[in-house]
Amino acid sequence: FGTFLRKLLTGQVDNHKPHKKLQPNLPDRGSVFDYVVDLKQPGWTTWMETVELQSIPPSAQVQNIIVQTVDNVRYRHILEHCIQQRIKLLFCGPTGTGKTVYMQQVLMAMPKETHM
Repeated sequence: FGTFLRKLLTGQVDNHKPHKKLQPNLPDRGSVFDYVVDLKQPGWTTWMETVELQSIPPSAQVQNIIVQTVDNVRYRHILEHCIQQRIKLLFCGPTGTGKTVYMQQVLMAMPKETHM
């Protein structure tokens, strides 16, 4: 998919009219899934650059710590978008991969006045 998308964005796919060129180009490094469009400063940015640096208080209990990872940030973004747009969503995967934690993290951070 990544190779196809890169070719499509640069107008290198036969029988497809070139799309409006995105500036700057999608970075060559990594997977297309490593990047997100940054609307504040038009361009591509990594998922981890879209969130503040995480700080864990010394008093935090280990079972309550949720470490920010690329997957965590990416899934949280998708979930927040789907909730705002009222799109039904189902997270699938093996036991212990964080599906419930992703959901709880987003739902607990939502304003109680509008979502309870």
